[in-house]
Amino acid sequence: LIANPNAWERWNFYSHIPWEGTKQSDGGIRPDPDDEEIFWMVVSRPEPGPAILKLKINRAGKTFDLVTDWADDGVMFSTAQGRMNERIKVLEIFQDKLYNANNTKSEPPVGTVQVWDRATGNFLKEYDVTEFSDWINVDADGNETHTLRGPDQIVVDESGIYVHGHGSQH
Repeated sequence: LIANPNAWERWNFYSHIPWEGTKQSDGGIRPDPDDEEIFWMVVSRPEPGPAILKLKINRAGKTFDLVTDWADDGVMFSTAQGRMNERIKVLEIFQDKLYNANNTKSEPPVGTVQVWDRATGNFLKEYDVTEFSDWINVDADGNETHTLRGPDQIVVDESGIYVHGHGSQH
């Protein structure tokens, strides 16, 4: 029973992110399906690189604290895969894996789904989905240009991995 379904509180996750600069999350905080104390968050464009964070709720302090025995002190940096201007958009949790929709602003642009071990934060594999998210235009000089429009959304279940890009026809 919820005493006031319209009530809300402010909780802080920024104070425990161990770097300065942008701490933007396009995908927000996601609860772990198996542990009510654990939450996951993607930080889209921080310095030194986009990351997945494993957080534990601190109800007394109204904060989400890094789980420091996971990955690198609670943070898995996606740029370990070597691409510049990479952005993790959203995270999907399925069984023992973490899946993230990922795109870059590099030339040429690259769109992927990356798969990580949920228990350790270790990188497992990557699927290239660039061709499904490529937005082809023609500039004023008649040159073909490419803009990556995703993937920005992801769903993973028993039947497969599904991605969609913003403004994409695919």
